[in-house]
Amino acid sequence: MPTTLQRERVPETIFKVLVCRSKRSSPPNLLNHSIDRASAFPETELHATQKRVWKLENEKRKAIRTAKLNFQFSLAFTSTARQRAE
Repeated sequence: MPTTLQRERVPETIFKVLVCRSKRSSPPNLLNHSIDRASAFPETELHATQKRVWKLENEKRKAIRTAKLNFQFSLAFTSTARQRAE
């Protein structure tokens, strides 16, 4: 029976395949696919920082999307108002 220390030592390529499969991504190209071991575990500081970055990026995308929709709505509303005025 392997000890805990032996169980923790997983070859890098097997680790990459397992992480990719757990993320349900397409089959990885192991030559071009590099995963930092620290980012695979949620309790790491790197992962927490990355989650904050993703959250900020999502908020930015939502704000841009909302602004675009508001602008389109205002254009549609003004063109409708112009047509009614004529």
